[in-house]
Amino acid sequence: MKKKMVYGLCFLSMVLMLAMPIVVSAAEDTIKLGVVEPLSGTFKDIGERYLDGAEYAVRVINESGGLLGKKVEVVRIDSELKPDVATRKAQNLILRDGVKFFCGGTGSSVGAAMEQLAEKQNVIMFTYGMDAASMTGVKCNKNFFRPGGSTDGRSFAIAQQIAKLGYKKVAIIAQDYSFGQEALAAFKKEMARISPQTKIVAELYHPAGTKDYGPYASQLIAAKPDVIFTPNWGNDLTLLLKQGRPMGM
Repeated sequence: MKKKMVYGLCFLSMVLMLAMPIVVSAAEDTIKLGVVEPLSGTFKDIGERYLDGAEYAVRVINESGGLLGKKVEVVRIDSELKPDVATRKAQNLILRDGVKFFCGGTGSSVGAAMEQLAEKQNVIMFTYGMDAASMTGVKCNKNFFRPGGSTDGRSFAIAQQIAKLGYKKVAIIAQDYSFGQEALAAFKKEMARISPQTKIVAELYHPAGTKDYGPYASQLIAAKPDVIFTPNWGNDLTLLLKQGRPMGM
């Protein structure tokens, strides 16, 4: 996680240096970076790991002289994995403290909302883990940056591997928000293109943060797939596997 964040913050360093002449006053000696992560609730562990990586990377940058002689300071923002909460807190920091740079890695729904806020307030939003393809596709704007992969690339790759292995019946399950929806849509699109004979025998969606996966596992098992594809992450992936395996999934 730390290595990933160092690479990400190196990219962010370039973004900041390009944007600084426009949005940072020469009189300012500190660049405040709002790190938008879920620091409470079900996905707290993921958010804390990303935050730890961001703080480590910023420490490395500062120990190397900062950015154009300016110190970078992390401002923690608990998104609670809720778009309205994240944007409200970020908006307050923009108006009250003049924060002009934000980053985050958890929750494409949060990322999409932050992307819109960044364009509206002319600040920078950078992500290293919010992967819904639409954010750098149909919703892309000049204030949003993502150097990593997206749902399209990962889903296409998995579809190609499943086709290569010769599986003919596939069940798919995902979290019911932009990330999961776009991941499954991309998977189905690519599978239909490269292996039209492969059937999707079950397509399920569940709320992020689901606790009981028994009903979903039962439906997956009943569909009798050769393989199951899920883009789930964090506790949603852990619980799906933990509860589904004893049932024979």
